[in-house]
Amino acid sequence: MQHTRNGFIRAIVAVVAVAAFGAAGLPTLFNGSGDTRGAAAWLILAIIDCMLLLAPARRIANGLTSLLLRLPGAQQSSVGSIAWLVICATDLVIIQAILRNPLVLALGDAQPFVVESVVANVSLLALIGVLMCIYCSAGQLIETLAFLALDSTLATAEPHRENSSKVSSAIRESRQEVTVPLDAATQLRSERAES
Repeated sequence: MQHTRNGFIRAIVAVVAVAAFGAAGLPTLFNGSGDTRGAAAWLILAIIDCMLLLAPARRIANGLTSLLLRLPGAQQSSVGSIAWLVICATDLVIIQAILRNPLVLALGDAQPFVVESVVANVSLLALIGVLMCIYCSAGQLIETLAFLALDSTLATAEPHRENSSKVSSAIRESRQEVTVPLDAATQLRSERAES
């Protein structure tokens, strides 16, 4: 377990270092290079940097999957896809940040605004698609966590959805004694409704 955690942390550190080099180091290195050779070299190094960004994805996915499996209501079948989709969304944002400036300079014949807006629009559409997939995959997990949070903060007698046995069992397992008795909470609600 300790070895897996160390590999996960090392992979996160590697991604942060590669992303920082690509987003901040390369623009500093090629600052003010207006020639096409400098722009082409920047683009090639940015592409290599993006490929290095994808290298530790498996370790991050395994670590993120083990973290997500600790959540109540997490299912083995969906947690792996959630982890990969989160990695995909994160990498998509970082890659567009790294590649946008060198693409504008490398395509110097075109209008810079047009190139930058096309890159931004394509990456935004791809990100929206990935976020929709994350929501579809993680919907049951988010719902279970929301019901658990709601049930732990409010004194309720029954689970909110009668047909969801998974949510009911997860709520029953995590339920702790409520300090306010149920009849006192009902009395407080009726007093608020009268006033």
